[in-house]
Amino acid sequence: MQTLKTIQDNILSSYVNDKPLHHLPSASSVDFNPAASSVFVVDHARFMKMDPMVIQNVFRERHILITGVPHEQQELNEDSLSMFGDIDCPREITGV
Repeated sequence: MQTLKTIQDNILSSYVNDKPLHHLPSASSVDFNPAASSVFVVDHARFMKMDPMVIQNVFRERHILITGVPHEQQELNEDSLSMFGDIDCPREITGV
């Protein structure tokens, strides 16, 4: 339990005015700032108008989170999950 508390404290220590860095206006700036968020946040309409070289330059230093992407509504059911592959096939998931 102490490890979880330590992780949470580390995360919260980077907040500015009780907000994570990716919720600050600087997260939407294409100019890289090492003290700012490691996530570039952009809405779909703006992203689609961005020059590919600008996108590449942003992606070189940060992850890109695109909000407001249009999509069709889907229910979470067996049919929708089967679009990703055979749902009866065992999957091995690894990670930290």
